[in-house]
Amino acid sequence: MYRRQNWLQVQRRFPTELACRKYLEKQRWPEGFRCPRCQCARVGFHRRRGLYQCKGCRYQASLTAGTIFHKTRTPLQKWVWLVLLMSQNKHGVSMLEAQRMLGIRSYKAVWSMSHKIRAAMRHRDSRYKLAGLIELDDASFGHKFTKQRNRSPRPRGTEKAVRVMVSTTNEGKPKFAKMTVAEYPGVLQAQKMARDQLEPNQVIRTDGGVSFPALKELGFGHDPHPAMTPLQMDRFLPWVHTVIANAKRFLLGTHHQESPKYLQRFLDEFAYRFNRRWVAGQLFDRLLTACVNAPCVSFAELRY
Repeated sequence: MYRRQNWLQVQRRFPTELACRKYLEKQRWPEGFRCPRCQCARVGFHRRRGLYQCKGCRYQASLTAGTIFHKTRTPLQKWVWLVLLMSQNKHGVSMLEAQRMLGIRSYKAVWSMSHKIRAAMRHRDSRYKLAGLIELDDASFGHKFTKQRNRSPRPRGTEKAVRVMVSTTNEGKPKFAKMTVAEYPGVLQAQKMARDQLEPNQVIRTDGGVSFPALKELGFGHDPHPAMTPLQMDRFLPWVHTVIANAKRFLLGTHHQESPKYLQRFLDEFAYRFNRRWVAGQLFDRLLTACVNAPCVSFAELRY
C-alpha cells in the first residue's frame, strides 16, 4: 500500500543516507538479498566499495545496479528530495531551481537526474491503456521560427505536433490522459498510437482531422464533428482542450522554454501527475516506487 506523506513525514522517514539505502534495499530485495548468479542467500558487504558480495560464488552486486540510480555519484538522499519536488508540486520544478535547492554543483547531474525520473514516469504509465469515450485532438507546442533576411533558406522552428487523448467516464468526467509527440503526423502514426495506447473497440471523439477516420479500420468507433467554431469545439472536446492548455501553462511557467528535442519527457511528467491527481498525497511514494522499479537509463540514452 502507498502512504500519504507530507514534507515533514518524508524528512523523518529519510533523515540520512543510510535510511535511503535501507529503503532501496527493502524495495529491491523484500525477502532478503539473493545472489543473481547462484541464488545463494549468504552475503557479505564490502564497505569500501559499497558492494554486496556472495559468500558462495564471490559475485559482487551493487544496490543501485539496474535502476535509474545506477552508477550515480549523487547521494541517494538528494535523489529522494528531487522525487519529492517533482511529485508534490503540481507545477513541477525547474532544473535550475532544483539545483539551487538541493545544493548540486553540476547542472549536468541535476539534468540527468530529473530526466531519469521522467523516464521512470513514462515507464510506469506505459503499462496502462485508455478506455471509455476517448477525446482526441492535435496541438502545437513550442514556437514558430520567423524567417529573416540572410538566414538559412530552410529555417528550423521549435514547434512540435502533439496528439493528446483523454479518456472520460459515462458522466463526462476526465479519467486519464496520454500525450504523444507526432514527428510525422498522419494516418500511420494515428493508427500506431491508437493500437499502443487504447483498449480495443473504444469510441474516439475528434474534430474533422483528415487522419482520424482511418481509426475505424482498426475497429474503433469514431465520432467526428468537422466544421465547428472554436467555441463549439471547446464544448465538444472540453477535457482534451483543458489538458492541452494546462500542459502549455506548465511548460511555459516552470521551464520557460523547453527544448523541442526533449518535449516528450516533459509531457510524460505532466501526464503522470494528471493521471494521479486524485491520490495527490501518495504521489511521492508512488513515484519513488516507480523510480526503484524502472529500468536503467544511461546518460547517452537521455541525450539522444
